[in-house]
Amino acid sequence: MTDAEWEKLSDAIDTVEMANADQWQAVADVADQRGLTLAEITRELEIPLIIKP
Repeated sequence: MTDAEWEKLSDAIDTVEMANADQWQAVADVADQRGLTLAEITRELEIPLIIKP
């Protein structure tokens, strides 16, 4: 992989990670508005939540 390809891949990964973080923040905001925990809202919305120790 060339340096340019690696940079492009790295930028794409960063974009996906930021979008994922934004989505989880939105879910957390909805949970807060409803007075629920993140675990409770993910169960209610049937969103898989994997918590690693």
